[in-house]
Amino acid sequence: QCFLKPGITFPYLPHKRGHFAHVPPGGIFGHASPILQLPRDQHWAVCGLLNSDAYIGLLHSLMPRGGAGGGQTLKYEVGYVRSVPIPKIDADSCERLAALSTEAYRVRFQKEMSNEFRRLFVVPSLCEVPGDTLMDGMAAWQKQEQVRRDRLQLIQREINEIAFALY
Repeated sequence: QCFLKPGITFPYLPHKRGHFAHVPPGGIFGHASPILQLPRDQHWAVCGLLNSDAYIGLLHSLMPRGGAGGGQTLKYEVGYVRSVPIPKIDADSCERLAALSTEAYRVRFQKEMSNEFRRLFVVPSLCEVPGDTLMDGMAAWQKQEQVRRDRLQLIQREINEIAFALY
């Protein structure tokens, strides 16, 4: 009954810092990629909160680590994710977190459309920017990518400010 419904997923074994990602309708999940399903009006705000430095810091503080040379890594087990409290989110913060999260999703989606190693690949990066020469195209693409990176950093900074205030 939960399959094919939208939600938020996370990696079981994240690299350095895991990310909680939106799963659109039609997605499925399993033990290696669990899914959180929330009421529609909370989905995007909670997704932003889960990706905040405040939440990730609390989550990582719960996880055991291996000793020196032990090679143990982070494990985003459902029990750890569930045990980190979610603060009460007021209406203004909920609206702002939702707006920031959807914008971040849109920017990341645009970045992945030109990455041939990703599942969302649509077109090579040089085909999405104008340029009369290869050098012009590369310069335009690099500028576009820098604008996207800068925007994602600003979004993350604002999400962090809201999350720390809520916690």
